Amino acid sequence: GEGTACREVVLVEEGAFRQPLLAWWQGGGLHARTSGCVARPGWRDLPRPSPTHLYLRPAPGIDRRALTASIGRGYRLVSDSA
Repeated sequence: GEGTACREVVLVEEGAFRQPLLAWWQGGGLHARTSGCVARPGWRDLPRPSPTHLYLRPAPGIDRRALTASIGRGYRLVSDSA
């Protein structure tokens, strides 16, 4: 909804914070890329950065089931095209 193409933006890598989730109007002057992920909860609300397409990519060799085993409620999307 912000007019910026959605793309992969790495927020955390190897346990280190890389950059915040940013909307197009927040990216000026920073060394961070905008995400293209903005949500508007209701028609009265202003758009704000939101993890609309957030996903976790495990490191190679990590069992994906082990990462989600402690989650009590949620969904896990499995793709064979990794």
